[in-house]
Amino acid sequence: MILLSNSYWLGEDVPCLTYGLRGVIHASIEVSNKLADLHSGVEGGAVSEPLIDLIHVTSKLVDSEKNVLIPGFYENVSAVTEAEEKLYDPIVEWLQTSETAQSHTRMQHSAITSPTLSDRSRASNESNHCQQEKTHHRHRHSSSSSSSDTPTQQMDKEKLKKQLMARWRYPTLSVHKIDVSFSNPTIIPRCAKAFVSMRVVPDQTIADISSKFEQHVCRVFSDLQSDNVISVRIESSAEYWLGNPEGAYFKAVERAIEKEWDMKPLYIREGGSIPAVRFLEKFCNAPAVHLPMGQASDQAHLHNERIRLRNLNAGRRIIKTLLQDLGRHDLLSSQ
Repeated sequence: MILLSNSYWLGEDVPCLTYGLRGVIHASIEVSNKLADLHSGVEGGAVSEPLIDLIHVTSKLVDSEKNVLIPGFYENVSAVTEAEEKLYDPIVEWLQTSETAQSHTRMQHSAITSPTLSDRSRASNESNHCQQEKTHHRHRHSSSSSSSDTPTQQMDKEKLKKQLMARWRYPTLSVHKIDVSFSNPTIIPRCAKAFVSMRVVPDQTIADISSKFEQHVCRVFSDLQSDNVISVRIESSAEYWLGNPEGAYFKAVERAIEKEWDMKPLYIREGGSIPAVRFLEKFCNAPAVHLPMGQASDQAHLHNERIRLRNLNAGRRIIKTLLQDLGRHDLLSSQ
């Protein structure tokens, strides 16, 4: 087994266990010509401008509904199974009820700490609370109340679940920045370069998505009939990773976490990428388990990054308990 700890809890109060990470493809698109940088007052309107061409191309990558426009981009995305969908239920419940999940003071982490999610959850909770108060007033003579969700509550849960899936288990495309050969408000740059990333998921492949991306970009540029030239380059890539939450090793880590924190961990996926995980699985021919130790407020990757001593010491004890458990049981046959 490969045990990795390279991320954080969703909040401050509930431990987590990560079973999936998206892969990533980093690419660049460069539009250029052989001319020098030109003055817009002299040459504007007479030449094909690389930056304008590049803006046209990047505008055809994602639509206003956040859907990636590359043909066939979603073809091989694995369907959500019933077992996977059930793993989101306790996360949504935590998001709707935990004070730390709805706090504006915490640092952002993955999806759960997104301000959009917490704001919508808070607004929904307030609405649901008012509705419950009205219902209670109407049935004040009743000795008991139903524990089932109202249609509004259920709809909100489904929305939150879909938002989490959009951040964790579905592919995306982002344009990060555009560089130009000469940055001046009156100059037409001879070269413009955009930096793009695509997050890939099971069962997409790096080669297939890279090829479809290049073909789509070149096709869109060709339609412009520009005097410029385009270059598409795949800068780097990393495969997605998906563990087995029902596997014996995950269950062993779950038991160790529950023993330490006196509660079961939330099973989560993350939208980011850690290239070493899948590489180590292949190299060692062994399954990986990702154990987050820190809290969402640990200032990840910032100059004041920290980890609470309580969490650090708890993590050490969890690993000790896990190793002792592995020593008592033969888990290889049950994987």
